[in-house]
Parts: sequence; structure tokens; C-alpha cells
Amino acid sequence: MRTLNQKNPSIRRIMADVRELAHNPSDQYAARPLEDNMFDWHFVIRGPKGTDYEGGIYHGRIVLPKDYPFKPPSIMLLTPNGRWEIKQKICLSISSYHPEQWQPAWGIRTILEAIINFMVTPAEGAVGALECSPEVRKRLAKESRKYSHPLMPELPPENDNGASSVPHKTQEMYAKQVKQLHVHTLANESSPIQSADASLNSVANDKVAETNQNTQVSEEEHFQESISESSMSLSQDPVLSLSSTQKQEEKSNNLPENNQDQDDATNNVMASRMGNESIATTAHMPAGAAAQTRARRRESDTTDTFLHHLSIGLMMAIFAILYRKALQLYA
Repeated sequence: MRTLNQKNPSIRRIMADVRELAHNPSDQYAARPLEDNMFDWHFVIRGPKGTDYEGGIYHGRIVLPKDYPFKPPSIMLLTPNGRWEIKQKICLSISSYHPEQWQPAWGIRTILEAIINFMVTPAEGAVGALECSPEVRKRLAKESRKYSHPLMPELPPENDNGASSVPHKTQEMYAKQVKQLHVHTLANESSPIQSADASLNSVANDKVAETNQNTQVSEEEHFQESISESSMSLSQDPVLSLSSTQKQEEKSNNLPENNQDQDDATNNVMASRMGNESIATTAHMPAGAAAQTRARRRESDTTDTFLHHLSIGLMMAIFAILYRKALQLYA
């Protein structure tokens, strides 16, 4: 046997399987790896007692993956048996056809125990499975004793009392593992269509939930943007009107009071802007009366500006209340 890399976790696990089978041999099966390839195993099993396979001796092959025991092996039978096709990978919950069900705690002994237990289960259209009559299986069981192969391990002699040579604790441990395999087969493999439908429904529900969430977020962002735009437009309008009023006041303050023509022109412009026809009569008033009129007009403009700002503040407060209510509603 060639030198092995003992640091490789797969090699260490395979060597542990070899030692375990050597220390606790069974009269129902035997297995060993090739001398030049530790990942290629050959095994031999006895047909289960009380079944159509009783008395048969079946030779098979187990090919372990490079990352064993984290991935399941490939399994095939080399002896005609009436349960599986020969020289073809068979579909079991411990084989490479179902990596989602494989557990790293399972080893070579678990695989052999499972194969023996799966021999008496229905084929149910699985890959590599056969549905033969009891007569054919019994005939193949007798013929299998004549089968020989150079890589076929030597099977220990069967105990006459029917007691297994494997320790009782070891039998209990592997019986639990094989029971899990049966649960996987009956629960998962019997309804692949239902499993696929459930998976598709789960994906569809996730997509719908994601779409609804995105729609709600986009609606909230749109509402916030509209509120922000309205607030900006309302905040900009008073600034523009205030700056325009200030410019008019500065312009009127800079006018000389003894210039009657300029006063008349200013009064006419203000009269046309405010739409107050009575102010236009100040063009024919004396200078003192015109000055009093301008003072009253300035007081009126100041009051209007204050009321304008007050109304804007009230509107902003109302929008703030509505905005908070909208956030609570969308949340």
C-alpha cells in the first residue's frame, strides 16, 4: 500500500473506518478499500433472513468522494440480486443522489447496514431499482453463491446461533442511524413533488413579501418628497414677498420729501400694486398730507407682513402635524 497523507482529514476518517470494521467484524457483511486507492471500497453482504434474499451473498462497490465524510458516497451492486441493477449507481438516502440528507457521522458500517435494510423496501421507481418477482429474487439469491470476484472481500462465517459478533452497544448505535435513514426515505423521498411545490411556494411568498415592502417604502418616500416640496415652496414665497416689500420701502424712503413729482409717481405705483383706488388721490394732496399717508401705508405694510408670516407659520405647523400622522399611518 502506498504512503498515505495522514494529515488529510478524509484519509484519517477512512483509516478510522478500517480500524472500526477490523476491531468489530460482522458475519453479515465485510468491506475493505483497494490497496492503491483508499477511496474505492469493495463490500460483500448476506441477504436478510426471512426475505427473498435469504442465503444470497452480494458483492458491491462504494466510491467515496475526495471530501468524505462531508459528502455521501456512490454505491453500486455487482452481483445480480433482483433489487437493484448491477454496475449502476443506486439511489438511496445515503448515496450521492441525496447529499442534502447525508450526515458526516455516518461511515462505512452505516452504509452496509443501510444497504441490507433497504433491500426489503419497495423500489418505488428509484434510480437503479428493480421490481422483480419473489421467484426471481430467490433464484438470484441461490446463484449469487457461485459468484466470485478477485476484489470481493472474504465474508466471515455465519454464526449458527444467529447472534451477531458486533458488540451490543455498537449494534444499538448503528440501528439508530439506520432508523434515521428509513425516516428520511419515507418522509422525504416518497413525496418529491410536494417538497418541490413547498419550496416553490416558499420562494413565491418571499418574493411577494419583498415586493410589498418595496412598494410601501417607495410610497412613503414619495409622500415625504411631496411634503418636502410643499414646505420648500411655502418657505420660499414669504422670503420673496418680504424682499420685494423691503425693496419698495427702501426705495420710498430714499425719495426726497420735497420732490412732489417723485412722491406722486411712487404713490401711483403703490396704488396700482395694491389695487386701492383711494390711495391714488394722494397725488393731488399737499406734501404734509402725503407724508402722513405714506406713514399709514408703512404701518399697514408692517401689519400685513406680520400677518403673512403668522399665516405661514400656522400652515407649516398644520403640515407638520399631517406629516407626523402620515408617518404613523404608513409605519
